[in-house]
Amino acid sequence: MHFIGETNVLQITLSANLETIDSFSFAGSRITQLELGEKVKALSTVSFDGMPLNIIISKENPNFKTEDGTLILSKDGKRLVAACKDLATYNIPNSVQIIARSTFYNKQKLREMTIPTNIKEIQDSAFDLVSNLQKITIPSNIEKISANAFSRCDSLKEIVINKKEKEGPTGAPWGCPYGLRAVFWKE
Repeated sequence: MHFIGETNVLQITLSANLETIDSFSFAGSRITQLELGEKVKALSTVSFDGMPLNIIISKENPNFKTEDGTLILSKDGKRLVAACKDLATYNIPNSVQIIARSTFYNKQKLREMTIPTNIKEIQDSAFDLVSNLQKITIPSNIEKISANAFSRCDSLKEIVINKKEKEGPTGAPWGCPYGLRAVFWKE
């Protein structure tokens, strides 16, 4: 089921039996509210690309929950799965420990971000195509940043890590187009 380019539909309640939402299912649409049922167990974070979407997730869903209709989290709250709206700032809950693959995909209003201290891992392509992101500050307790966490972040000139280089996560610059020139280790 896809609603690509659908401009006449603003609100959708998906089938209660729907289990999977594929990539770009709603791209280019004008949908502003989407209700996910209790059986959804897999979704592509890039399904919500370019939409000012408010998400409602059934409380009976054993896999996901929402935070203010903006963020989708794993049910236990430890994994940030998707940012559904393109915002300048996000309030990541204290329960989150992992920023999952493609969570902030193509969020163009995001220019600067300070990762909360509770985050331990940033997964592959977490900030893919966030081309206006200029600065990201990463806390000292970060344990892992995947190789392409900042791929296609064309404006990212500052990755500030509040750790010594030898104590920090390996693999710098993690896909940043500016390479190691963008990485600043703090002591």
